[in-house]
Amino acid sequence: MPNVSGFDVLEWIQGHFPQVPFVVVVLSGLSVGSEHERAVGLGAHHVAVKPANRDLFQILSDKFRLIWPPLPGG
Repeated sequence: MPNVSGFDVLEWIQGHFPQVPFVVVVLSGLSVGSEHERAVGLGAHHVAVKPANRDLFQILSDKFRLIWPPLPGG
């Protein structure tokens, strides 16, 4: 994202939504570490490693749908 980081976005969400009405998932280039902890501390519901290709992204997306089904009307 130009000019802002994912952490900036998480901080913005936290500042604008006292109770976040949506699921926040962070896709990171790193598999573990303090960035994951920071993202969760800033309100991310889940942190996952960015998939390397479209097929892996589809698998990850399908798993998320099982965990967090779409909202009614969405």
